[in-house]
Amino acid sequence: MNSDEPFFRQVVDELPDLVCRLAPDGTLRYVNNAYAEYFGSTPEALVDTSFLDLVPPGQRAEVETDLLGTTRLTPERPSRVTEHRGGDRDGEVRWQQWVDKASFDADGRLVELVSVGRDVTERRAAEAMLRYYSERDPLTGLLNRRTTLAALDEAVADAHESATDLVGLVYIDLDCFKQINDRDGHRAGDRILTLLADVLVTLFGMNDAIGRLGGDEFVVVCTTTPSPRDLEARGARLQRQVALLGGPVTASIGVALLEPGEDAASLLHRADLDMYRRKQQARRARETLDRVEASASTRAPSALVDLPTH
Repeated sequence: MNSDEPFFRQVVDELPDLVCRLAPDGTLRYVNNAYAEYFGSTPEALVDTSFLDLVPPGQRAEVETDLLGTTRLTPERPSRVTEHRGGDRDGEVRWQQWVDKASFDADGRLVELVSVGRDVTERRAAEAMLRYYSERDPLTGLLNRRTTLAALDEAVADAHESATDLVGLVYIDLDCFKQINDRDGHRAGDRILTLLADVLVTLFGMNDAIGRLGGDEFVVVCTTTPSPRDLEARGARLQRQVALLGGPVTASIGVALLEPGEDAASLLHRADLDMYRRKQQARRARETLDRVEASASTRAPSALVDLPTH
């Protein structure tokens, strides 16, 4: 026995990282104190058992697949780093990172793995939160502009690849939103934007990407739109719901259905043009109504009565 082995084993036993040696089939040949404590056991009880017995049933298949991946290690490339979900001493599902180093015999056959692990659950949760907020609009919680456009690109690419072309776009722009901000303040404007976001989430499905492009402009990428009629119906329902938000809130809504060979930028542009066309039509209709009402008021008979003179 190497005279230094007891010293190094003592050092490894005192490490905070989880250290184990295991056979290619997952049988544990050695575990340090941190490893045993993490899984609520002792080194003596764990040696000669399978580390797979420590994995919750729901994650067993994932970890077995991860173990099979060790067959791709070679004497030239004997190391790898993996992350997978496992359990702790209480059976709680946790994320763990493992650095595996393989040993081989003279014929190049895998004979043993030395693995060093650590719990990375908190780090994974922090990364997931950062990723979530990097993809979201901070006011409404919807997808931000960058993520919305990326979702549109992906939906268009998938539609062309599957030869379905079933992608519809709904483009929403609130009318006179600047006047609302100027008259009632930005807090009132923000409330309208969040209410609109809630309406969009309620009306559209889980498979639809709902995003805020900026300001008072929103987009919904619909991947379950079978026809232009269905897309128009969605837009009409949305218009009715916006009218129920209260106050002088209206929206101009444009729609466009993906055409064969069309790219995402063109689809977005057509939906934007359709929204602008409808906004102009509504504006002209309001102006015409205002002129009619003004003209009617000037033609109304005077309410004054001439008094007789003496």
